[in-house]
Order: sequence, then structure tokens, then C-alpha cells
Amino acid sequence: MTRKTEEAIKIAEQIQEDILHEKEASTQTLLRQYYSLVTLLDKDDEVEWALNELNGYRLISKVPNYRKRTNNQNRHVLISNNCGMIEGMLRTGKNYTYNCIEPPQTPLTKKHVYSNHIANTVSVGARDFFNILNTLTNLIYTKTQQILLEIKFGKFELDIFEETRKVVDTELSKKCPKAFEKLTEAYEDLMKSDSHLAFQQTAHACRVILKDFADATFPVGDKKTFNDFDGKPHPIKDDDYINRIIACVQENTNSKSDREFIKNSLIYLGNFLKSINDLASIGTHHEISKEDANRCLIYTYLVLGDIIKLLEKH
Repeated sequence: MTRKTEEAIKIAEQIQEDILHEKEASTQTLLRQYYSLVTLLDKDDEVEWALNELNGYRLISKVPNYRKRTNNQNRHVLISNNCGMIEGMLRTGKNYTYNCIEPPQTPLTKKHVYSNHIANTVSVGARDFFNILNTLTNLIYTKTQQILLEIKFGKFELDIFEETRKVVDTELSKKCPKAFEKLTEAYEDLMKSDSHLAFQQTAHACRVILKDFADATFPVGDKKTFNDFDGKPHPIKDDDYINRIIACVQENTNSKSDREFIKNSLIYLGNFLKSINDLASIGTHHEISKEDANRCLIYTYLVLGDIIKLLEKH
């Protein structure tokens, strides 16, 4: 688990602890904790929401419905005050009068004139302020719970991947040290870097690793083609590393279902790596994302893991 993930879990669990055990944490304090959490995880929409609640809404169009209050004439006001101010108004126990306005799409500034929008007024008191703050607290809790589930589920997936990685690393180091060394380097480089160049290099490294694996398990020989169980000839020259791995699997198992599964996995992986390579060659407007780089590495590990386990059985 990365330090960033550990810190996010720590903040999220502290937020839940404060809310569930009704500690003396104000809604404003909870919002600050939540802001720290979503900033750490780069959740831009949630960062914007937390900032609006902490600083107040500058655009009426951005004010959420839980801040809406309606009068007897069915005209409404959207309370744009920041959370700290609402907490302060709640403590006074007083009622505050708000002008009902049609929501303009312009920023709310001190110089903004509301006279053309005034239709009536709404009296907002302690119960209203309490309900807004209570809704905010509930939202913070449910949003935090969802984030915590995402993080922990992601960790669960990572644990499963780590098991496969250990198997692949152990067996690959025996069968093909060259591919093992490159796979380890690609994994470590991706963990350390967030540059698009590193992401592109990961995709390229995975193609090289598959070719090294093909060279070790089914080296190029005199034969130019092999007949798959579909009865059709397939080229097995130096650049046909996917086909050579498929040929290796075919020679080492009699199970048609196993061969079909590995073949389809390899073809998918080969096409995926090729599409990533083609994307990278277009230029900077089509940069490789970290998600794509992660998928390249994970798929390569998983497919090699399946092949190695299959070869061990036969």
C-alpha cells in the first residue's frame, strides 16, 4: 500500500470516527478534513464541492438544493453562505431574512444588484440552519464511506494482483531471466513515475517482454508457420512473438479450452499493446494515461501468469 493510500484511509476513518461517535468536530472541521481527503485523491468535483461549502457559493447556479428554502408564495432562496457562517448564525438562535431571487448565472459579488430579482422574502431560522448542517454532515459521511470502499476494494484487487506477480516473478526468473529483469524494471519505474513518457515506455516494455518470453519458450526455427487447432497456418517468424507463444501453448497442452483461452488472451493483449503504441506515435495530443500504462503491465502479468501455470501442469 502506498503512503498516499495509507494517509487517505487514515483521514477517511478519522472523519467517520468523528461523525459516528458525535465528537466535538464542527461541520466546518469535517469539511476541512474531507477537503484534505479528496485533494489527496485528486477528486476534482469533490474538491470543488468542499471549497464551495467552506468558502461560500459565488454562483447561485452552483448552490445545491439542500440549501433551498421556500416561502408561502412558493418563491425560494438559495442560501449561499459558507458553512462557518451558517454555524455562527445557528448559534445566535435568531431568524435571518433573505430576499427571494431568480437564480442569475453571474458571480455573486458585493457589487451585484438584486433589486430586479427581489420578489419576496424568506425568514430562515435555527431549524433551517440545523437542517443544512445536518445534511452536510450526512453527505460528508456517505461520500467518505464510498471513498473508503473504493480505496479498500482497490487494495483487495491489488492484493490479488500481487499474488499473481509473485508467481510470475518466481517462475519467469527461471524460464526467462531477460524478460523477468525487464518486467521488474517496468513495474518499479511505473510505481515511481507519473510522467507520460514513463507510461509510454511501459507499453513498449511489455511488448519487448512478450517477445523475450517467446524467444525463450518457442525460439525462431526453420519452420515459417504452424497450424493452430483452427487448421489454419500462422506465421512464426521473429516478429510474430504472439503466434510463437500460442504455438508453445499448443505444443504443451491437449486441452482445447485452455489453448483457446490463452490464445484469446494473448491476441487481446497483443492488440491492446499495439493500439497503445500506435496512440503514442500520434503525438502529444494523444498522450498515454497512467491507467493505460497500468493496464498494460497488469494484463501482461496476468497473461504470463496463466501461461506459466498452464505449462507447469503439463
